[in-house]
Amino acid sequence: MSGSECCIRGPYFFGKNEGQGYEVLSNAFGVCRRGIDDFDSMFLGSHEVDVLKPDAVQRGHVGEIISRLERKGLKIVGLKMIQVSEEEARALYAVHQGEHFYEPLLRFIRSSPVVVAAVEAKEACAVVRRLLGATNSAEAEPGTIRGDLGLSHRFNLVHASDSPETARKELAIFFRTDEYLTYDRALEGWVYDYSTGEPI
Repeated sequence: MSGSECCIRGPYFFGKNEGQGYEVLSNAFGVCRRGIDDFDSMFLGSHEVDVLKPDAVQRGHVGEIISRLERKGLKIVGLKMIQVSEEEARALYAVHQGEHFYEPLLRFIRSSPVVVAAVEAKEACAVVRRLLGATNSAEAEPGTIRGDLGLSHRFNLVHASDSPETARKELAIFFRTDEYLTYDRALEGWVYDYSTGEPI
């Protein structure tokens, strides 16, 4: 398509002509052709970092937790199992330095491999934290990840970024820029309504 770039999202087809924004052009199905630098910031919202903690790994809940994130509609853009280093642990929990639980937190997050996931959605941080439930698993509502799978305050299965600013810092702790990906799912247009050009 000379002079324009296009992306197909679920039932809507978006195009970008030179000097113009995105518009709904026609109904179609398919996946996106890349090449638009600011495409994700316009359409896909924010990123979030989830650390599936040692208790999630040791209790065999990794698949269940990732499945819940995906079933909600969140997109996994980075995923790996690692052994957290002391430097990474201290960076992750720097906000808690000086608290009585700081050193136990460091020991716990390094006690077993963890799975780190970078996820993407509109208002990703808020969405994930609602899925997780209260920090104290014993008080988390049934239907949330912690409410269904946990009982402990400290062994609460998942660490999640609490804001977009925190997420950016935590992405840098665990992922190089070439380790999380930009891609489009054929189902994207069925997760959000893009008929106005913005995810609703």
